[in-house]
Amino acid sequence: MRRLISIIVIIAICISINADVLAKVKFGSWDKWDKEFPPNEYWDTPAFVREGYLPKSKEIVFWVTNRFFCNTKKCNERMSVILFSPANEKPDFNNNLKCKYHLAIAIFPPKENIVRVFSYKKTEGSDKLKFFEQWDIPFEHRHPVIIQNSQFAKDYQAWLEEQFSAKIYFVPYLVIFEQKDFIILPDFELEEKEKIKKLEELLKSF
Repeated sequence: MRRLISIIVIIAICISINADVLAKVKFGSWDKWDKEFPPNEYWDTPAFVREGYLPKSKEIVFWVTNRFFCNTKKCNERMSVILFSPANEKPDFNNNLKCKYHLAIAIFPPKENIVRVFSYKKTEGSDKLKFFEQWDIPFEHRHPVIIQNSQFAKDYQAWLEEQFSAKIYFVPYLVIFEQKDFIILPDFELEEKEKIKKLEELLKSF
């Protein structure tokens, strides 16, 4: 009898552990966050697209897109996502939502003042963004989103240098509104109040 009880306890613990693991990679209608970035048909929130310029220049070097992913139709919790694409691949949301991204960062809602960050990279010969690496950061206003010495940080820097043909590095930061809503912004936009206001309004629109 004791052996049977022990087996039941072990099974219950295993189920609990597995459920916890699944909870970390499932959010809303997408349950493959740990494998690949959700296809466009899974997104039902607006996107905010803008250009990334060369310093002191108006030459477009890459595109930055912010999107949000809701957990339910009521959207009482949402993920924040930032995506990067080259200058020659502007996201086109009017053409069947066909957008070619090269890199993406997704941040899950905070738990105990910690947020989980998932990174994604475009695979060669495909438009899909595959899961690349994950880490945790504090849920703090203007905290750097990419941790130093991670493989994604190195690949992100290499991608930026390829776009700029120079050694340039922009740090994405976590920006928090009203203690719960949050977005990801590159450091060169942290003082651009109009863009931040537009993103805040976008968050409140769904």
